Amino acid sequence: MSWPSVKLSDVLEFHRGITFKPEDKVETFSPSSVVCMRTKNVQEQLDESDIIAVPESFVKRDELYLQEGDLLISSANSWNLVGKVVRIPQLNYRATAGGFISILRPLKQLIDPDYLYRFISSDEQQHKIRHLGRQTTNISNLDRKRFLDLRIPLPPLSIQRKIAAVLEKADNLRQQSQKMEQELNSLAQSVFLDMFGDPGFNQFNWQTTIIEDVVTKVTDGEHSTPQRSAKGVYLLSARNIKAGYIDIDNEKVDFVPESEYQRISKRFEVQEGDIFISCSGTIGRTAINNISDKVCLVRSVAVIRPQVNLVNRKFLEMYLNTDFMHLLMNKVANSSSQKNLFQNQIKKLPVFIPPIELQNEFDSKIQLIDTLKRNIQNQHVEFEENFNSLMQRAFKGELDLKDVA
Repeated sequence: MSWPSVKLSDVLEFHRGITFKPEDKVETFSPSSVVCMRTKNVQEQLDESDIIAVPESFVKRDELYLQEGDLLISSANSWNLVGKVVRIPQLNYRATAGGFISILRPLKQLIDPDYLYRFISSDEQQHKIRHLGRQTTNISNLDRKRFLDLRIPLPPLSIQRKIAAVLEKADNLRQQSQKMEQELNSLAQSVFLDMFGDPGFNQFNWQTTIIEDVVTKVTDGEHSTPQRSAKGVYLLSARNIKAGYIDIDNEKVDFVPESEYQRISKRFEVQEGDIFISCSGTIGRTAINNISDKVCLVRSVAVIRPQVNLVNRKFLEMYLNTDFMHLLMNKVANSSSQKNLFQNQIKKLPVFIPPIELQNEFDSKIQLIDTLKRNIQNQHVEFEENFNSLMQRAFKGELDLKDVA
């Protein structure tokens, strides 16, 4: 189905945000004040957790007050964030927009606000908008004229609303699966605390010792600069070590040739089941090595190899990932230009040791949770692909609303 297209300037008003100085801010919700949204408030949903206010005298025109259905767009930001957009819900206070964002006000007799939001927030349009920006030294500015010249398919309002409703439902499914994964992560932490208590208090009076006494090895990655290659053996750094998992999908991964791996592994050969700790920059993120392929490490990753007759790997990983242990590792880390946690400091970290049978029971419970997480993650990938497919088809006139429903 082919729909006519129009310029964005035909279906919306564009208003730049107000400018003010830091000293102009006043107490939020004080008399004669108005909330002023900033770039940090422009998230997937409007983030109202950290808002500021300025005197209402700074709002020179009534159209600069936010209305339900308006969109806020980041118009002066780092290059990758220019064009980020959020919908304005019904607010129970007066608000305006600051100078680094702009207000997009849909002409509701022509365009549905949710349809407009979905169009502007689509990957294709976000890519276009970023490349419209005028780049300065540290910041990119949205080119207002070129933005307003972008064209949008304009079916009848009734069709726009149906498309927006379909995309809303698909997006909700995507977000719900993501939320379920987060809740399962929280459940795993809760199970640990219920079974063993907080390491900061040791309320169950478990036997305590230090890491050095329950592992066979504590070391870190290669100190000299390894020879990189386009492919080969994984070379992991602290950025790849997350709390509870190793990220080689979303974070940059380096590689070394086989010859370099052989040289590095003469000092220490990483094994599957070793526990990695980020020990430079971001301190204390801990994950079990579940990569069956060869792996080597740079200095920013430490390795501990548990004595499995004394301490269960999953127990130790989650113990080290507790808030208390993160705080402790950051406290003992050496700090110069950036924090560094060294081998001797890791060896002396305290650890309590519940009976190994209880640790293994905990591991079994976490395996069940991990199975659920993998199912949810697979489902999330499917929802993500479906949503992106719907977005692409929706604005090409290829969406069969009967079939989608």
